[in-house]
Amino acid sequence: MSVAFLKWLPVVDEDLCTGCAACVEACGPKSLEIVDRVAVLVRPDTCGSEEHCIAPCPTTAIQMAWVEMDGDKNRGKWRAELSRRRTCSGQPRRDTNARESRMREGNSRANATGLNVHNTV
Repeated sequence: MSVAFLKWLPVVDEDLCTGCAACVEACGPKSLEIVDRVAVLVRPDTCGSEEHCIAPCPTTAIQMAWVEMDGDKNRGKWRAELSRRRTCSGQPRRDTNARESRMREGNSRANATGLNVHNTV
């Protein structure tokens, strides 16, 4: 078992986001930007987990979620969880929580583009 650190971060639903930038303007630390007409959390390390970006969104495209990442534990809300990434046979653990699966899938896709935490919930 290992410890996974999760941070309380805004997650953007790409299908609902109109790119209006209301969330970007509300974000004090400027963690969000508009990329290809969609809000993206480009600097998750600067996010204070304050949820200021949620209310201004006219389409409710932003939800907060616990997202696994590394960073300064003094910035934002964090929690640690024991993580069993593999079964005793060494195979990846089968995930029973569909939402968590989508979060991980979105994080993997976003991390591949270098944008981090840009996923659809």
